[in-house]
Amino acid sequence: MAGPQILFKRRGYAVLRLPDGTDAVVDDNPQTLKLIEALADFEWWSNEQGYVLCGVPGSQFFSWLHRIVCNPTTKGLVVDHINGVKNDARSCNLRAVTRKVNMLNRHGGPKSGVTGLLQTKTGWKTSWKVDGKQHIRLFPNSQHSNVSAARDAAAAFLEQEKCKDPDYVEATKCAQPPPCLYKMDVRYICN
Repeated sequence: MAGPQILFKRRGYAVLRLPDGTDAVVDDNPQTLKLIEALADFEWWSNEQGYVLCGVPGSQFFSWLHRIVCNPTTKGLVVDHINGVKNDARSCNLRAVTRKVNMLNRHGGPKSGVTGLLQTKTGWKTSWKVDGKQHIRLFPNSQHSNVSAARDAAAAFLEQEKCKDPDYVEATKCAQPPPCLYKMDVRYICN
């Protein structure tokens, strides 16, 4: 089976097309491209969560592209996608962090877009942990001018509370999306 093909290179990154038709983004540097070329004889695919894998499907012999690129050497660290885009394996988007920092940098769900903010039948519910203690606060729609105002109030409150946690501050201080990739699909790369 053939490995990924380079679709194009631009401004320091390369877009790869995997054999299953999905795309991934990596740094356009000789070291990364040589590594991918060396692994070309293995099978490459994208899983249901959007992560890119290389190895033998259905076996224990595989690795994630982001771990191949970042290669954290300290035990207990995981690789965090700063912008939340799982097929973006550029070094500027990857960092080795603790599991807690990685979880704090989760990107929000489909309804609210904010981690820890859930829509209920009557409004919005915030949920967060500080020092192992669970905190919950409700924001009823009836106390705001509309559903959007209730969501905005809940999101602002949640962000204020999360910023009291030093690990959250660490997790989000460089969580701005790199300038060339803003959406899950690499076809949306900006010029």
